[in-house]
Amino acid sequence: AETIAAPTKSKAEPKTKPKAGTSSNNKLSFKDKHALETLPGHMDALQGEIGTLEKTLADPMLFGRDPAAFDAASGRLTQVMDELAQAEEDWLILEMRREELEAG
Repeated sequence: AETIAAPTKSKAEPKTKPKAGTSSNNKLSFKDKHALETLPGHMDALQGEIGTLEKTLADPMLFGRDPAAFDAASGRLTQVMDELAQAEEDWLILEMRREELEAG
């Protein structure tokens, strides 16, 4: 039987959504800089996990052989895709803010 990794919370994601243009200072916080540096690697890892889950779910016999594994993989796929979308959004907001600050 195939095992599916348990969901994990990422430490790379900002706990609060960064808001572009709301800060009066003219530089990114340490937390925002760290997130901007680590989010691309985190997004790559999520994309790799998505590929693995899609490969698992591509097995036409999986549902008949192990419905619980199929349900776990499909549920995890949905969760990882949502997490990737959030990470991409967070990165885009931070990148736009960084560009605004560099422009003046």
